[in-house]
Amino acid sequence: MGEELGARAYCSNCHGMVEFETRTEKKRIVHDGVPIEYEARAAYCVNCGDELAYEPYEEEGAQAFAEALRIHNGIVPLSIIKALPKKYHIGKRPLSLLLGWGEVTYSRYIEGHIPSIGYSNIIQRLFDNPVEYEQLLEKNRGLISDRAYQNSKKAVKAVIESDQPETEKMLEVASEFCVLSGGNIGAREIEKLTYYAQAFSLVVLDEPLFELEPEAWVAGPVYRRLWEIFKLDNVSGVYGDGRLSLEDSSCFDEKEEDLIKAVWHAFGIYGGTVLSEMTHREDPWLLARKRAGVGVDERCSEPIRLGDMRSFFEKRLDGKRGIRDMAKKYAEESAGEALLSIMGMQPS
Repeated sequence: MGEELGARAYCSNCHGMVEFETRTEKKRIVHDGVPIEYEARAAYCVNCGDELAYEPYEEEGAQAFAEALRIHNGIVPLSIIKALPKKYHIGKRPLSLLLGWGEVTYSRYIEGHIPSIGYSNIIQRLFDNPVEYEQLLEKNRGLISDRAYQNSKKAVKAVIESDQPETEKMLEVASEFCVLSGGNIGAREIEKLTYYAQAFSLVVLDEPLFELEPEAWVAGPVYRRLWEIFKLDNVSGVYGDGRLSLEDSSCFDEKEEDLIKAVWHAFGIYGGTVLSEMTHREDPWLLARKRAGVGVDERCSEPIRLGDMRSFFEKRLDGKRGIRDMAKKYAEESAGEALLSIMGMQPS
């Protein structure tokens, strides 16, 4: 029935106010020649089945269309704009000052004004990355009151600490690859090897190595915290020279160690460019980019879902083989296709 008990709308076919059934539907509007798709609720007469004009649903639909249009144009969703100050417990005015913007700028964005691409990217980045927000808070703390600073500092610390155990597990996986390589490994390789270890764990061990989702960046799946650590490619500076053995440093059980080693032996022979191209040909990255509605070279922070990773690799991995043979077979086939693509040739 209606959204609330007793809710009614006018039906022109029945010539009166009637009860209605609520349905959630996919809508499609062509805007400037571009089809924009979104979901919205609609009201249907329980007597004749005609669609009705129910103002609350029409307003929701207009907001959903506006949100879809913003995402299509690469603008941060209004939901993220509203959530950012709540996430870090800071008022709209002090947040504007912290960012070096006009005092009422953030308030206007919450009211529906469209930010520039530059400002939009800043908002999205700070929402996705509490460490970057914490750095901004420390850098510009003199621009806001001490009370605003202390409240926000406490909130961002809580956000960071809530992610810390899983982040540490992810860093342990990355550390294993650095150790296995003897320190001779680049940032992009660490990112992709960590991604493949996670993907194989979802299928082979039926659970993730850590509860974090990578983002669908232009260069392929990226774990933002790893990127922050390795963006200067200072691998040896982070983990030392790699002379520690896997057995001496590992916090993983035997099955996890075997899986990580299998991924290293299968994928570790390829450079970052090939590994990135391999991920570009896989559904998890493609689906995330599609959800975000971005082009090939557009920035994107859409998460790659663990469920998508599991579904794709379950179909592609040969479960009849041992973990090393399974990883080697997949890597060789995928790398072969990736190399042909890099050379401008289409695999047969």
